Amino acid sequence: MFGLHPRLVGIILMCVAGALLITAGLIGWNAVQRWQAINHITDSHIARLAGRASSAKESAEAAAALLPDDAMATLPALDPADDGAGPRLERLARAVHPRDRAIVATTAAFSAALRGSDAEAIDGADGLLIKHLTALAKGGLPPFPTLPANDAPQLAILVQAAQQHAAAAWKAGNRDQLIRGLGMVLLARPTHAEAKAMATLLTAFEPRAEKAQLANLIGGLGPEGLALARRAALLMPERAPQILAVIPSAQRTPEEEQRILAAGGEQGESLDSLVQKGLASPSPALLASLFRRCLDQDKVDLARQIADKAVEPQRRDLQAALANHIGDALALAALHPERSDLKPTTSPPVGRPGVIAFHLATGSGLVPRVGELHARVDGKAVPATSIKRWGSLVVLLLPGSAGNVDLDIKLGDTTVFAGGVRL
Repeated sequence: MFGLHPRLVGIILMCVAGALLITAGLIGWNAVQRWQAINHITDSHIARLAGRASSAKESAEAAAALLPDDAMATLPALDPADDGAGPRLERLARAVHPRDRAIVATTAAFSAALRGSDAEAIDGADGLLIKHLTALAKGGLPPFPTLPANDAPQLAILVQAAQQHAAAAWKAGNRDQLIRGLGMVLLARPTHAEAKAMATLLTAFEPRAEKAQLANLIGGLGPEGLALARRAALLMPERAPQILAVIPSAQRTPEEEQRILAAGGEQGESLDSLVQKGLASPSPALLASLFRRCLDQDKVDLARQIADKAVEPQRRDLQAALANHIGDALALAALHPERSDLKPTTSPPVGRPGVIAFHLATGSGLVPRVGELHARVDGKAVPATSIKRWGSLVVLLLPGSAGNVDLDIKLGDTTVFAGGVRL
């Protein structure tokens, strides 16, 4: 055979066969390792979906040990926030197939952002989220980025950015940004371990949410639910009374109870009940709020109870407001003796035979409605039936009277006019 010795030919063929056998063995062993790695990766995904974090981590690390230079096997085993992730990603970037370098570069930038380092610029939605994480790590709170509609980010990066954004907004007390962050977390990870707490906060912030729905969410969280309700009330003061109202009355603080009472109390609760609760635990702000409601509903007796319970200087202010509301000019003048415009007086009476007319009011324009009006003509009392009143206008009917008369007019015990009138 080509002039070669048959024995030499046999040796060459044996060597070739041995090389092929070794190659086949290596290929087979590599296939077995890859098959095992794929099984570990599959187990890791299943465990992660089932919420078994420790099992998912073990399976991912087993896959990475079998294929240390394969991105799909190694990346799931990496903790991007770990300090040792940087060197490991650098080595992986040099070893992986060119088609996987982009995903490794993105993961490396993500890791740098989580560790507070300057991250390499990355294009697309992932790049926007990584840039946002870098800003958050430096203590900023920019608005959550608007992601391009045609470029879906990696789920892990989206969830981490949303979580960090929500945490920064919570710390800063920024309600709008907190809502944005929590909404993104729930959208991307509806099975998140804190999903119920996040849903509770979002429900508390929603003005159209029903009280029963919020109460069920808060009640299901135990003590944590009460803390979330109180935090939500701080972040949304305009809705605080409605949020605090879902806390059982036995667990409310006096300040919380006062805020609820000031806003109208429990659903369907009467004003009388609110006033009695308010009087049992008064504060100036609460009394002022309840007092305004009493006047709006013309509940004079309840308003008087509140005014009497208040302490100075609020008591004087409430008593003055009540006197003004009911038209008690004498009480108003007594409360402010320094103000002459609060004292009731009459316009110059105008007379004709049998009739005297005048207006009764204060200089500030208040028409007295409280207090009995007395009139005497030439020392004789005018019967109450002969005194007619229409608002500020007062008419005295004096049949048979004519000429000059002496007129004396009193509101209660206070003289408001004394002098002569020509009929």
